Amino acid sequence: MRIFNSLFSSLGILCFFVVIIIQSTQGQNTYQVYINEIRPDNAGADSIEFIELIGPAGTSLTGFKIIHYNGASSSDGGLWTHVIGTFTIPDDGVTDNQGNALGFYVLGLNSGAASIPNVDETLTSKNLQNGPDGIVLYDAQDNILDAVAWGGAGDLPIDDPGTVTTSPPTTANNYLHVTVSDDNT
Repeated sequence: MRIFNSLFSSLGILCFFVVIIIQSTQGQNTYQVYINEIRPDNAGADSIEFIELIGPAGTSLTGFKIIHYNGASSSDGGLWTHVIGTFTIPDDGVTDNQGNALGFYVLGLNSGAASIPNVDETLTSKNLQNGPDGIVLYDAQDNILDAVAWGGAGDLPIDDPGTVTTSPPTTANNYLHVTVSDDNT
């Protein structure tokens, strides 16, 4: 009987930890909306800049926010905020690895936005600085869903918008990684 009590006690503890792990990984980005592509710093004058989100077709982005942060250590807070109006991600003919329909939302920035194909909204008076800077995607309840930084070292991971992890668990639904970019000239 002791063996069974010990076994059931151990199983109970194991189940508790499994539930905790599942709950912590499920709460990361329940919308499955991510920053798919950005063009923050083209050669020459900043024009034709954009931010592209990807997510499941049919997902409402109404009230989601994109905040552009200045990553310089001497500056805190967002440079500008864009709240997405009424918008539902369309089925753009792309699927994930399980065959689920995906779509895009494209935010065109500055005076060159008119030349960007498939733009859903434009902010002609805004641009993405050369960096170190970043953008953070929030849902309508102000939960951080995704973030991308560019332009070298800065304090973005420390205090804008807050302390973040640079080494998430391998089980995290996370696609952010560092890539080499052009020289931004």
